[in-house]
Amino acid sequence: MEKRLVLSKELMPLIIETLNHNDAVEITVTGNSMRPFLKHNVSRVVLTKEVDRIGKYDIILYETNSHAMVLHRVIKVSDPLKVMGDGLRRVEWVKPEQIKAVVKTIHHGHKTIDVRNKVYRFKVFVWVKLRFIRRVLLKIV
Repeated sequence: MEKRLVLSKELMPLIIETLNHNDAVEITVTGNSMRPFLKHNVSRVVLTKEVDRIGKYDIILYETNSHAMVLHRVIKVSDPLKVMGDGLRRVEWVKPEQIKAVVKTIHHGHKTIDVRNKVYRFKVFVWVKLRFIRRVLLKIV
């Protein structure tokens, strides 16, 4: 069987429809805004529609004002949510109606990470606190 690369833009309506039927969806991450926790074309995430339980440090899939779909981390639970990519220093504000899904698990090769795992959450907590020196740290990682 031949593998075929399909742009997420083409698949996104199907992904959203599947999520709206309360099914989980696994996608491969593209882009570098969530480095070092998610790696371009390596990391896969399982998305669910459990958006009513979003908390601090969760990763959400949301639609931007320009209709792009983005995975970023919640750094403050408020209305709107304050979010940021792990590899970025700029924050964004996301309204509840923009949220399409939340990440449940992360896969790197054969390794699976439950995003509720305490060790993982501690690493995320430390990373968020190091926001102002991320550029230097990302050059090392």
